[in-house]
Amino acid sequence: MKYLHILFGDTASLGDALSALQLCCPSATVIDESIPFDGSHPLVWYRNTCLEISKEFVQSDDVILVMHSFSRASRLAFTDALACKGDIKKIGWFLMSSPVRPQQSDCFDEDHELNVAIPENFFVSNDPTEDEGFDAFIPLCLSGSKSIEAAIKENSLSIDARFTNISNRNKAKSPHRYSSFLAFERLVYIVRALVKSPDLFGSFRESGCGSLDSGRISSELSDLFIGSSAYGFIYSDIDEIQKDLVWLCDSGFVGEFVDQSAFPALIPPAASSCEEDLPMRHQFAGAEEFARLMILLRHLLHFPGDFSKGQPLAKYLVSRISEYSDGLWTHSSYDSLRDYIRRIIYGYDLAFDSRPARRGYFLGSAVVELGELAELVSVVDSSAPALESPLVQELLDKLRKRLNYLGVVPRSATALSMIAERAIVSRTSCRPGCLLADDNHFKLVSAAIASRHEIEISNFQMSFRALPLQFLFHKRAWYLGCEVREKGRTDGCLRIYRLDRIKYLRRDTRLEHSDRFDRAFSRLQRLVSRTFGLPPNDLSYQEQSVVWREEQDWISHSSSLTVSCRLTPNAWKFIREGADRLPFPQLQLSSIDQVSTDGWYPVASMPNVGRIYTLPVHSGSTHPFEAKLHLPGWCRRDFDLMNWLLGFGEGLVVTAPADFREVLLERLKASISAWEAPP
Repeated sequence: MKYLHILFGDTASLGDALSALQLCCPSATVIDESIPFDGSHPLVWYRNTCLEISKEFVQSDDVILVMHSFSRASRLAFTDALACKGDIKKIGWFLMSSPVRPQQSDCFDEDHELNVAIPENFFVSNDPTEDEGFDAFIPLCLSGSKSIEAAIKENSLSIDARFTNISNRNKAKSPHRYSSFLAFERLVYIVRALVKSPDLFGSFRESGCGSLDSGRISSELSDLFIGSSAYGFIYSDIDEIQKDLVWLCDSGFVGEFVDQSAFPALIPPAASSCEEDLPMRHQFAGAEEFARLMILLRHLLHFPGDFSKGQPLAKYLVSRISEYSDGLWTHSSYDSLRDYIRRIIYGYDLAFDSRPARRGYFLGSAVVELGELAELVSVVDSSAPALESPLVQELLDKLRKRLNYLGVVPRSATALSMIAERAIVSRTSCRPGCLLADDNHFKLVSAAIASRHEIEISNFQMSFRALPLQFLFHKRAWYLGCEVREKGRTDGCLRIYRLDRIKYLRRDTRLEHSDRFDRAFSRLQRLVSRTFGLPPNDLSYQEQSVVWREEQDWISHSSSLTVSCRLTPNAWKFIREGADRLPFPQLQLSSIDQVSTDGWYPVASMPNVGRIYTLPVHSGSTHPFEAKLHLPGWCRRDFDLMNWLLGFGEGLVVTAPADFREVLLERLKASISAWEAPP
C-alpha cells in the first residue's frame, strides 16, 4: 500500500510539521511546491498534476505533498483526481491555529418550527473536513499542550486503525455515483442553480430532458460555475454535468405528477469501478441516505409551501414524504429531516430565503404546484384575448412557454373559470400611437407604476404630467388611473383615462414618489369603490376629497346623492343577491323577515347582513320592495348608474330625490318620443 500525505493549513507551522512527518516516514519523497499552471482547463491541470505526483510512487511508497495555499477547490480536485488510484491512500494533515470550529445551530425550536436561519454556505466551509475524500483526515490543533512533533508521531501510529474504521463503516453503505463528495456537491449546486433560475430550469427541460443531447444547458451551467465564486471550476466538467441532468430527469425532478404515487422510483446511479473503492466519508455517500435526501428535495420542489395548519411543520413533512412508495422515509424519521433541512436546504442556500419557515419550504422561485399553475394559466389563457391587455398577454406567453419546458400542458379546454366580457376596443383597431396600441409604451408605463415615477401623457390635444397608479378594466375597456398634481399642492386630482384615448410621451426617472404614490393609490381605491361607475374627469380636488376620505361620513354630506327605489318582485329577485354591488353602508335593501318569499335568504355569515336588509316591505303594492343607494353627488350624471336603473324597465321606479327622478323621467320621455317616430 502506498501513502500520500497531504500537509496543509497554518503556513507558519508547515516547516516544523514537515520535519516531524519525515521522521515518521523517513523514506518519503517530499514535493514542496505545486506544478506550474499550464493554461489548460483547471480540472485538466489538477488531473495532470495528480498524474505527476503519482509518478513519484515509483521510487517511494510514501509521498509528502506540502501545499502552502490549499483551497477547498484544490482539495476536492486532488482527492477526486486520485479517486481511481485505489492503491494510494490519501492522508490529510490539517494544521489548525485554533480548535474553534463553526457550530451548527439547531433549526427548530421546542414547537419544531424553524427558528434559526443558517448563513449561506454554512455547511460549505472553506476549512477541510473528513467528508472531502481523504482515507484518513487528521486535524492538529497547534494551540494545544503537545508539540507538533509529538502530535504527528502519536497520530501516525493510528493511521492504520483509521483506515480500518472507515473500511468497516463503508461495508454498511452501498456506493453510488455521488459517493464522491465532489460529485455530490456538483449535483446539489446544479439543483440550486436550476431552482434559482426559472429560465435555466426551462432550458433544462427543453434540452436536458427532451433528449440525451443536453450540451447547451450543460455548457451554461459549466460557465456559471466557473464564473461564480460560490461554485468554482471544480464543478464545471460538462460531461459530468450532462450525466447529472439526465439522472435528475429520470428521477422525476421535472414534469407534472398527479400525486405522490406517480413519481418514479428514485434510484441512485451506479458507482464506477473506481468509485466503489472511495472512502465514503460524507453523510450521503451511502445509496440509502442519498436517496432519502433526493426524495425530500424532489418533494419540496414539486409541493412548495407544503404544510398543514395546526401541525408541527417537520412532523407533517415526515408524514408526507413517508407516503412515497420507496419506503425510505418513515414517521419516525423526524431527526433525519431536521438534519437534512439544516445541512442541505439551508446549508447550500436552496431555500427561497432565510426567514423562518412557518408555512412550508419554498425552493427557488417555486410558489404553487404545477397542476395549480396549469389551471391558473388556463383561466388567464381563456380570458386574456377578451381583455386585450398587452401586459397580461406577455405574461401569459412566458408562463405558457415555461410550462411547456416543464412538460405541463395548460388545460385551456377545461379551464374552470373565465372572464365572459371582452374588451370593446382592441389593440389592432384603436387609434395609432395611443397607449393601448403600443406594447412598448404599455411596458414603460407599467415600469413607471412599479418604480413610482411620473410620466408625461397626451390626450391628443394637450400634454400633462401624471403619476400613474393602476390599470383598471371597467365596462369592457382598459383605463389608467393616475394623479395629476395641482399647482401649490403636493398632491392633486385623480384622473382615469381610457388607454385608447391617451398617448405616452416620456417618463421622468429623476425622482421616486413612493409616499405620494401610496397616498394617491389608497385614495383611488376608495374613490372607485364608492362610485357606481367611474368618476368623471372634470371633478375638482374639493369634490373628490369629500369622497376619498377614510371615514364614511361623506354619505351625510350635503353634496351626496341618495337614490330611493321601489321594485317589483321580479326586479327584487335580481337586486337582492347583489349586496356587494356597493361597499357597506352604501346599499340598503328591504328586510327578508317581513314577507313570505320563495325561500331565499341572505347568508347569515355575510358581514353587516343585519344592517343591509333593514328597509320595510310594502305588502299589497305592485312595487313592494325598497332599495337605497348612497352615492357621491356627481353620480347624478353617471351614465352607468342611469343605464342600470332604467334597464329594469317597469320593474324599478325611482322615488327620490325629485331632481334626479326628473332627469331620468325626461330621458324616458325622449326615448319614447324617438321610438314612436323613428327616423
